[in-house]
Formats: sequence, structure tokens, C-alpha cells
Amino acid sequence: MDQSALIEQLFLKIKALEERVLVLENVEKENVVLRKENAVLQEKLSKHENPKNSRNSSFPPSKDENRPLKTKSLREPSDKKLVDKKGMKETP
Repeated sequence: MDQSALIEQLFLKIKALEERVLVLENVEKENVVLRKENAVLQEKLSKHENPKNSRNSSFPPSKDENRPLKTKSLREPSDKKLVDKKGMKETP
């Protein structure tokens, strides 16, 4: 083979390698994006898949999420009137 044919083959191989490098760079960028998305989704899944609380683990009830606050009463107000015991008449 003469030198011009060898040089042309080398240029073709260089061009093919450059195209592969571009494809590889795009794949690496996509990989980074997908890894970040995967980390976010794994974190969300870990919170919702099997949340630990006082019923299914050794956590105390005070550490439960979505528990009523101490300042909130769980009792519902009644319709009964409050009566002062001093005002009540004693029956024999």
C-alpha cells in the first residue's frame, strides 16, 4: 500500500474513534443524571416503603411521625352543660 492510502485509513479510523468518544461522553452524562435521579427515588422509597414506628420497631411512641402533638387533646367537646357542684341541691 502506498502512503496516501494508509493516511486515508488512519483518518477514517480517527473519525470513527471521535464519534465513539462523543457517544461515550453522552452516555456518561446520562449516567450521572440517572444516578442522581436514582438516589432521590431511593430516598423517597425508603421513607414510604416500610416506615419504622413504635408498632413495628423498638422506637418509643414519642418518635413516631404523624403522632398527635402533646398540646392537642384527642377528646371531642361534648354538648353537655357544665354544672357547678356547689349549686346542686342534695336529695334526701
